[in-house]
Amino acid sequence: MLRKIRKNFFLVFLLFGSFLLTIYFARSPQPALAIDGNIPTIVENIEGYQVEIPDWSRTSFSSFPALSEAGEISFAPDTIAQLGYDPSRMWGAGESIDRILNLGDIGVTQIDKFAPEQIANLTGTDLANLNLDDLKLMNWQSVQSLTKAIPGLNDLPVKEIAPFADLFSQVQGGNVLGAATTVGEMLNIAPELGKLPLGDKLNLSKYGLDSIPGAKLTELGKFQDWQKSLIGEVPGLKDLPLGDFPLGLGIPAAIQIALISQVFGNSEYGDPNLNDTYFVSGETSKTSTKPVACPAGEPCAYLELGDPAGSEGLYYGKRWVSGESQQVEGGHGVLKSLNGGKQPTGRTVYTDLFQVSMILPSEPDGSATLALNFPVCIPQLNSCSPKFIGPIPFLPVKENGPIVMFGGTPPVVNIPMNFQGEINQIMAQFGNILPNSGFFTPCTGEDCPTAEEIQQAIVEALERKGNFLTGWGHSPDATQGGTKACMFAVNSVLADAGVQPLGNGTLSVLEARQDLINGRGQILSQSQATAGDLVLVDAGGSRQHIGICLNNGCTKVKSNSSSNASFSWISNPSFSYPGSPYNGAKLQEFWRVTN
Repeated sequence: MLRKIRKNFFLVFLLFGSFLLTIYFARSPQPALAIDGNIPTIVENIEGYQVEIPDWSRTSFSSFPALSEAGEISFAPDTIAQLGYDPSRMWGAGESIDRILNLGDIGVTQIDKFAPEQIANLTGTDLANLNLDDLKLMNWQSVQSLTKAIPGLNDLPVKEIAPFADLFSQVQGGNVLGAATTVGEMLNIAPELGKLPLGDKLNLSKYGLDSIPGAKLTELGKFQDWQKSLIGEVPGLKDLPLGDFPLGLGIPAAIQIALISQVFGNSEYGDPNLNDTYFVSGETSKTSTKPVACPAGEPCAYLELGDPAGSEGLYYGKRWVSGESQQVEGGHGVLKSLNGGKQPTGRTVYTDLFQVSMILPSEPDGSATLALNFPVCIPQLNSCSPKFIGPIPFLPVKENGPIVMFGGTPPVVNIPMNFQGEINQIMAQFGNILPNSGFFTPCTGEDCPTAEEIQQAIVEALERKGNFLTGWGHSPDATQGGTKACMFAVNSVLADAGVQPLGNGTLSVLEARQDLINGRGQILSQSQATAGDLVLVDAGGSRQHIGICLNNGCTKVKSNSSSNASFSWISNPSFSYPGSPYNGAKLQEFWRVTN
């Protein structure tokens, strides 16, 4: 019966959802390669093709080749006044990307959630001999901004904080502080000190990073104007693998590929008979690409594509245009006008952090190069420029070989409304088997439950479901017999509680975390967490886990047991034990589901 149910469900999915070729694959990586000795890659066997993809667990900003062209970014005075700082910058040919991009530009990775010490631990950077000037953002911090960023700093004696004591001595001349005078009291005595940038009055290279207690343990996002610090101005950050960022790039859960049938070089021009539907490159957004045809009569180098599925495949006969030939619209918000509002045509392949463009098409060699282009972003304004900083070459491609069109979590499939009812009936009947398929509809309107009601419903669902099985026949095949079923198990409880599952139809803990961040949850301290709240950890790579708190303070957690293939593991909130893959996790968070 179960086989028949699954067969019917997936027939509906395949027939009416999409003909998009999304390939899920068993992972058996080939030996790592490198592009020009810089970008590490792995090779996956997909549909009989050896597909080369970046190894984000070993790729950092220091891995990228230098930019080959000079550039400059200038901002209007009113934008500078609105921000309180000038994010303008210029660079020369040969400059490395970590000296061009700032933290605001990569805000999509939530790097502001990391503290300097976390970054140092992940990269093996020794902070012991570093000074305040090595963390450049300290130069524009003031005593006032630091007391806001670092809890308890106000209550410490000034004499124990050498930069503060020296600043007071410089500004106040002969005035002397008592041995027990606190930072807060100093600001009352000399309020003009509060807003003075430390770097304006002090040589910060004279003070160790530990001279301001708690600075290296404070999240970057807590510091004033953290966004304007360059990546290379945070110790170790340029060497942090992209896979280790708070919302880093992991090994793709799904890959779509096309085949390169032929490379056409710079002698080609736009065909007036071909509209946008014949192209796969164009304007890029967070999760998709809007194809844009080459203008008639304009230069148009391109890759002509085939498809593993043959002439019926999605990509058969389509064209990927060179970013050197065509410029398209890009960006959003007030920064959309930068670079004339244009960016090289390309695709969103792995992440919204950058877009992938095709460059250097060589018709005689049947080869081309894929390159990355980055935007300028200002999180405070919720705005990003077109993705024009680049191109940074990272992967060669050749005729008759594969090219990755998508490498991330599975895309959302749009299903015609006349079939949605049938799917809803299937999901209502078998939601305990496939709770995170992505077809649940979120609650909207005044009758939706409160966060407290949701939490109580989760507690009651925990009691009802007990130690349910998650192995073969009890969960999707993607859980590998219940060994990777932690997200499935939590979503099963949520579904029983009448709550929309987390994770955008995937089994990914990090996708679930993103749902919570995007408005479905409230982050808590451990002391605030109670029964029915969630706890998740991220130990890097594919080592994530999630469970449900069982008591006040969340000292006991229930989650999926891989060894028993059941929702039965009672553990501590860090899921730690001798030999645990989650020991020393870089991230542990407590969340309350609110809708």
